[in-house]
Amino acid sequence: MLPILILPSLAGARILLDDNSALAENKRFSLKTGGSGSGFGISVSHNSSGTDITIGGGAGGGAGTSRGGGASVGGGIGVGVGIHIGKGGANVAVGVGGGGAASANNGSVSVGGGGGGGVGVSVGPGGVSVSVGGGAGGGAGSGGGASGGGGGVGSAGGVVASGDGHGSASGSGGSGGGNGDASSAGGAEAGGNGGGGGGRG
Repeated sequence: MLPILILPSLAGARILLDDNSALAENKRFSLKTGGSGSGFGISVSHNSSGTDITIGGGAGGGAGTSRGGGASVGGGIGVGVGIHIGKGGANVAVGVGGGGAASANNGSVSVGGGGGGGVGVSVGPGGVSVSVGGGAGGGAGSGGGASGGGGGVGSAGGVVASGDGHGSASGSGGSGGGNGDASSAGGAEAGGNGGGGGGRG
């Protein structure tokens, strides 16, 4: 049974069917939706090799104020998930990344950072195997502001998932964004991204 996803908003969503017959042997369902600060994508594919489900999404935002000498923050996160279920077992991959930054006193005090990671799980006749994927992150701060970001990738079999996010902040405001992507050997792929910003108020 496929998981039931509850989405906060489907305004402007698009639904795509590769085959007009819902009972066809080969079919794919895709849904994408996005807003000013978030994005989301999901794809489901079924064929003779099995069922593939891929999900990608990201969100970001920022805010700033001129009060108290000026302060701002920004950040974002991205997540990708891929699943393949076949006759020989199942493969699941997850990738996550995020980053953020904060600034105060009109940029004279700033800090930023980020990170990410990924994991892959394979379940088959031989048992269960788990692999941890690499992640990267970094941040920098200076008198003018700061930024930070990170990403991670996970893989299992032919399933690959990734996510990354970033954020920045300065004396004029903060912003951030993120994206997530996933793909599988069965042909399903999905991705989403989002970002938003806030000025000084």
